[in-house]
Amino acid sequence: MSSVAEEMTHISVTASRPKRRVLALGDQMLNVLSIPGALAVFFLMVHTTFNAIFRSSGDPIQGTLEYSSFWYMPVIVFLGLALAQRRHEHVEAGMLDGFMTAKNQREFYRLAVLAMICLALLMAWFGLHQALADFEVRKVVGADAIAVWPFEFLVPTGFTAYAIQLALDLRGTPEGSSIAEIDVESKQALLSSSLRRVWTWRLVPTALLAVSVVSLFSTEDQKWVGAWALVMMLILMGMKFQLWATMALPGILGVYAIAGSAATESLFGELPFRSVAEWTLTVIPMFIMMGILLVRSGITEKLFVVAQHWVGWVPGGLAVGTNVAGAVFASISGSTLAMIFPLSRAAMPAMLRANYHRQFALGAVMGAGMLAPLLPSSLMLVVYAGVASVPIGPQMLAGIVPALILLVIYIAAAVVLSLVRPSLAGGNNDRLEVPLKEKLVALGGVVAAPLLVVAMVTGIYTGYLTVTEAAAAAALAALVICVVASRRPGLAAKRVWESADQTVSTTAALFLMLIGAYILTRLLAISGLAQEFVDAIVTWGPSRLEFLLLMIVIYIVLGAFMEPLPMMLLTVPTLLPILGQLDISLVWFGVFVVVFMELAMVMPPAGILIWVLKTIMRDPAVNVGVRISVKDVIVAGLWFHILPLILVVLMIAFPDLVTWLPDLSSS
Repeated sequence: MSSVAEEMTHISVTASRPKRRVLALGDQMLNVLSIPGALAVFFLMVHTTFNAIFRSSGDPIQGTLEYSSFWYMPVIVFLGLALAQRRHEHVEAGMLDGFMTAKNQREFYRLAVLAMICLALLMAWFGLHQALADFEVRKVVGADAIAVWPFEFLVPTGFTAYAIQLALDLRGTPEGSSIAEIDVESKQALLSSSLRRVWTWRLVPTALLAVSVVSLFSTEDQKWVGAWALVMMLILMGMKFQLWATMALPGILGVYAIAGSAATESLFGELPFRSVAEWTLTVIPMFIMMGILLVRSGITEKLFVVAQHWVGWVPGGLAVGTNVAGAVFASISGSTLAMIFPLSRAAMPAMLRANYHRQFALGAVMGAGMLAPLLPSSLMLVVYAGVASVPIGPQMLAGIVPALILLVIYIAAAVVLSLVRPSLAGGNNDRLEVPLKEKLVALGGVVAAPLLVVAMVTGIYTGYLTVTEAAAAAALAALVICVVASRRPGLAAKRVWESADQTVSTTAALFLMLIGAYILTRLLAISGLAQEFVDAIVTWGPSRLEFLLLMIVIYIVLGAFMEPLPMMLLTVPTLLPILGQLDISLVWFGVFVVVFMELAMVMPPAGILIWVLKTIMRDPAVNVGVRISVKDVIVAGLWFHILPLILVVLMIAFPDLVTWLPDLSSS
């Protein structure tokens, strides 16, 4: 994700010398904080891997679960919060960005930062009280009485450092903004000037926010408290708040309105640490570490060439090769945005030079990007598993068959379109006939990456390894691959350390969103709003098919205005009880949701993949002189929009396509 931040974030800092000294001091503080976080990543990886080895011989390392959950994870997450802020990895909702002028965005950004600083300092204050209380009793966990209390002090430390970095960001830019600009000109050009003028009326969102807060505290009906909290969350999503704060702030105010100060203090004090200290979620930093190491090893740069060698003989061979390479990219990175940069840079120049239609070429890249959230090591499926409280192993396995089906659909579409309209694929003059020996030599240069993923999935499927153990072992193997590929010890050490450092900030950004989601879920539970929603659905009495058709419409509409993670975190906690009533498997629904999360990435106007690709295509080395407009990117996304819907229809008609592999692994 570091490459994503580097490519997408452009910050202009022209501060005075005193300000620069303050910023330099902040950088030094973050550099110190990042060291124990990176070391904790290594300890988690090695400890978990060796525990799996010793466990297979009947002599596991005692306390592995407790050390991983209560020691390593808090160090990684809380000491990474400020680092993630400095790298602009905390996700901003920004639903109204395209409707507002840059000036209004900056004004709302200042308001959001001030509110988030206050929220972070409250987290730090009550976290400190909780840590001191547990220090007095010397809190321990597990049969081996492993001390927990020292690591609870990481909560106030991390949130304080995060608040300081927020303040430095606000002070470090003359306009008071460090907003990531992703082709804003093109994005706003899609909207009429009159519509922008309506939404630049800065008092409207502010007034709506004030009304929601007043209404939340003025009603005595707990369900309406929950409803107004959701309204408040939607308003905050349009006001440059980071995603975690759009959920945490309404959740905290709602809990306070219903249960009073004691429950709110408990929420502040206990929930952040408990949300992080979870054994099943230790898989997240391991998957992230594995992906970053493999990317830095240079293997991913060769994947497109290898795929082109093996499938370049079919009609539309470059498009097919893009999809095949994308599948391997996906299994390595676990994130669409993480894979889209190297894949587009490798595939787009080759297709454009072969006279592929620009929209057809873009569609091939976007389709390949949609495979990432379905294949191990999908971060989206891991986050869903955490929110829905389902086992991560079965959830990861559930995405494999749908991903392979979607890959076949994309390949078939590329071949058929190339045959029906050869001009789309440059007249199919790009077809390659590569000797088998050359294919095998090229494959040998990248075979380690797919074999690593296959070994990891096999370990999970057979039950020989837990998901966390498989991820840790895969991360350690990726480290070895990176060291060997680097050739020089100095370069290898640099790549490995930077990978661990980047893992810290990316993990912290993900977990902060989870903390916000857990706070909002707590409010939905105590307000009774979730149960009211369930009762309304039950009273309506839809069939499974009717409910799923309704969800398709809802997710398509939401996808036009929201990013994938906000969609998931907003809807899933509310829908979980309904799924049980309709006998819909939570594991199956996770794959269903993730498909629509990816469709949201190419749905205008909010689809982030549209604007990321448009920004990438500005590079002459990528567009090779072909003019590519934002309209081309949008049309390309719509071309390939129908194909995942074919997968959804198959999933609804044949649910076993999703649940077969997880069920088989557990039998």
